[in-house]
Amino acid sequence: MSARRRSPPSQKALALPDWPKADRETWQTAQETAGALDDGGAASHLNALARQDLTRRYAYFLSFLAHQGKLDLQEPAAATVTDANILHYLRYLEPHVSSVTLAQSLYKIARVAHCLAPGRDWRWLRRLRLANITALELGRTLIKDGTTWSFNIPPEETKAGRLHLAVLPDWSASRIDRYVEHYRLFFRNAESTNRLWLSQLGRPLAYSSLYGLICKRTRDAFGKRINPHPFRSCLATSTAIYHGAEIGLAMTVLEHTSSEVFERYYNQAKMIDAVKAYQEILLANPQG
Repeated sequence: MSARRRSPPSQKALALPDWPKADRETWQTAQETAGALDDGGAASHLNALARQDLTRRYAYFLSFLAHQGKLDLQEPAAATVTDANILHYLRYLEPHVSSVTLAQSLYKIARVAHCLAPGRDWRWLRRLRLANITALELGRTLIKDGTTWSFNIPPEETKAGRLHLAVLPDWSASRIDRYVEHYRLFFRNAESTNRLWLSQLGRPLAYSSLYGLICKRTRDAFGKRINPHPFRSCLATSTAIYHGAEIGLAMTVLEHTSSEVFERYYNQAKMIDAVKAYQEILLANPQG
């Protein structure tokens, strides 16, 4: 029998009294039921088990930040739910939990964040780009012109709020054609919907399902499971290593206007070069 995998220390839920003051008070208010003269809180319609689950998942996230020294108890509600903190948390979780658990954790943090700060735009957290893939529609956001396929995603459906146009490479056309004209037709309801990706039940493929499929396919192909979140880093790093003169193209694709941000979060090329150089030194001096 294999040993049971233990939860890492930072996955212990942070007790409610230890939450940032604004998070704690706002979340408690969000769960208050309706009174005679007022509406209930944003989470008041949920049953007790659902509220407990959301509280626990958000408390795990806060616990991780606390162990990292990134939890400010005096910040406004949901101020710690940033792109950088979420990516760090997902990278930490990925080796310890299943792809489904990872997707559910992200989804539930997003639900709590929306209750804590409903005025902020949380679409980036709910999607993290995968929703644009699961929501692709033939003839609307995925368009064929002659023998060429392209993305045409409107501004309201992208994180940056800008139109995303991209002509897909020629080598992909025959693969897309084969899927659309042959394999997709085996799914239920294929002829009644324009959605590109369908589940076995003929419904639009869910975020968590796509996430799991990507992890499985990358494990089968490379021997290591890779979730979708590092893909942006992979793009930037590969461009820097093999096409350094075209690094501006990667910044455009990733919608970064600041080269400083690009270098900080996505470019690992210098580190890889340093490792290669160190390996060459060791090989040249085996007795060193």
